[in-house]
Amino acid sequence: MYLKCAECETDEGFKANFYKDAANAIKSVDTDRYIQLTKDAIKLFSIAGRAGQACTLAKDAAEKLEEEYNYDLAREFYEEAAGLYEADNATSYMNQCFGKWADLTILIGDKKEIAKVIKTYDKIGKKYLQKSLVRSSATDYFFKASLCFLYNDDMPGAKNQIENYGYEDPGFDTSR
Repeated sequence: MYLKCAECETDEGFKANFYKDAANAIKSVDTDRYIQLTKDAIKLFSIAGRAGQACTLAKDAAEKLEEEYNYDLAREFYEEAAGLYEADNATSYMNQCFGKWADLTILIGDKKEIAKVIKTYDKIGKKYLQKSLVRSSATDYFFKASLCFLYNDDMPGAKNQIENYGYEDPGFDTSR
């Protein structure tokens, strides 16, 4: 029914709502169809200039895929959501999504992306240092970045980063 309505609609925003409703209606029954409808809705929301709704939809899809242990596709949606949140100037949500992307990348053992994961953790940690409310979380991201160097068998890189993080975040040396 929702897809029939979407066929008749000419406005991308309204059409995207119909795709979103269709995706939600089938979400618990057919994940593949849910993902396809969600992708269509995200694309239409983006075209219509409704980035906030596109962000939320991408993040919801990533969370559903993560619950179903489809980490590869969940990473794609987290990365897309983060990009959309960045365009929408929602840095808190952007950092959460990039953090989830990096966590899943490490979880599945994708060593090709390790440099990007390290940069992601580093970037999030540095942004968190700038905000007093989340400053304590910066240490966690710096620690994760340091562990990634060890995961990549780069002991000198890990030592250098730990030293640098100690200069940037005085609490880093005394934590853990």
